[in-house]
Amino acid sequence: MPGVYINQASSKPGSDGATIRIRGVGTMSSSSPMVLVDGMEYSLNELNPGDIETISVLKDASASIYGSKAANGVILITTKQAKKGAPVVKLSANFGIQSATYVPDVVTDPIQYMNMRNQAELNEGKLTVTYNRDDILEYEEGMKHDKYIYPASDWYDLCYQNGFLQQYNARVSGGTDKISYSLGGGYMNQRGIMVANDDAERFSWDMKINAQVTKRLKVGISLLGNLRYNTDPIYGVSTTVNVINRALPIFGTGTALVPWSILLLFKREWGHALILFGLYLLCYFLREFTEAHLMGKKMGLSPLETLAAIYVGLQLFGLFGFLLGPIGLLIIKDFVEEYGDEDEGTVVYR
Repeated sequence: MPGVYINQASSKPGSDGATIRIRGVGTMSSSSPMVLVDGMEYSLNELNPGDIETISVLKDASASIYGSKAANGVILITTKQAKKGAPVVKLSANFGIQSATYVPDVVTDPIQYMNMRNQAELNEGKLTVTYNRDDILEYEEGMKHDKYIYPASDWYDLCYQNGFLQQYNARVSGGTDKISYSLGGGYMNQRGIMVANDDAERFSWDMKINAQVTKRLKVGISLLGNLRYNTDPIYGVSTTVNVINRALPIFGTGTALVPWSILLLFKREWGHALILFGLYLLCYFLREFTEAHLMGKKMGLSPLETLAAIYVGLQLFGLFGFLLGPIGLLIIKDFVEEYGDEDEGTVVYR
């Protein structure tokens, strides 16, 4: 329609946040037009499209009869009315699939990322780089055995999915010369394109009954309502998208679980916070038990020595023995090597 500007400001399931402009943009107050549904002010987001019969737009002096709220124009919506005649049943169903139209082309290979990061730092004139050769080789080897500890994360593939929309509407209408009716109901379910907690459901209903009581008296009743359920990511949609955009392919378990548990602590959700942090600790300890060669490599111990030291440390010192055991073994080995070398270098005269 000429002179009417509509822009979808949000892709949130169940609420597209459409921006409508009829008479330009105002500077003193809201520029949104007034929306009237069957003569009553109503929100477009709360209206089931299946209930609409006609839409009219007033954008000139004809809108002035609705007062100062109509300064930015008026949208008049008429819903389906009761009609005389034999009962008519109408059913409709709509389905749709949604997907992200564009996502940035990012590096998802950790080894390529680390090499490119190092090269960028050298180009900036830095003398040291973030990832040395041993780190890169260790990560490359670890990717072959444990994809959870050494992830190659494509966060757009992990966090986005194809959304699915389904909508059903049913309506019964009919009547006689004395009374007419129109009863309608609808159900909408929309799964968003984000994997977790991005869904919407809406149940809507309307009822219109007109009765000709006498030749000069006509009584009517009109009810319109809906019930909506929406779920959002715990961090909010915009924050979650920003995190995904900044996520690196080498991010793993701790990067996700630790900040999440801290946020839940601030929200005083103690139980959920402890569960998430406990899950992180479990992943961490499983890593160290199953990848004992990694700790041994860092400390100069063989995998067998590392496992034995961890076991003895846990038996003697409990949870702290996980680190105290290997450290103690390392001290003993250094002590033996030092005094052993002195003994070997001693000359005995008789």
